[in-house]
Amino acid sequence: MSAFLTGSQRYGTPCEESDIDLVVPMDEKELDLMVGACIKAGIEIEENEQYDEDSVCLRFGKLNLLLMSDSKKVKAWRNATDKLIEEKPVRRERAIEVFRKEEIGI
Repeated sequence: MSAFLTGSQRYGTPCEESDIDLVVPMDEKELDLMVGACIKAGIEIEENEQYDEDSVCLRFGKLNLLLMSDSKKVKAWRNATDKLIEEKPVRRERAIEVFRKEEIGI
């Protein structure tokens, strides 16, 4: 699987303040290495109910890297992104709803 853009840049109505959300699939070992390197470098790892031991969000200015090691979760995010692109433009509330439905189907 390859990385892909999601978020308002793909299916919303981005504005000047909008960030760029990039989903990056990786295996568990790579994810552990990234988390360890970030902790060593003092990079803050976002804690959020959307993220668990299989996924981490790293913010670098306007870039959000969503690192995921669970291939089913990556597929759910890709499917949700594709569905939301078809509905474009969608609001944040609708996007959250679609993502939750896709993740329940995992």
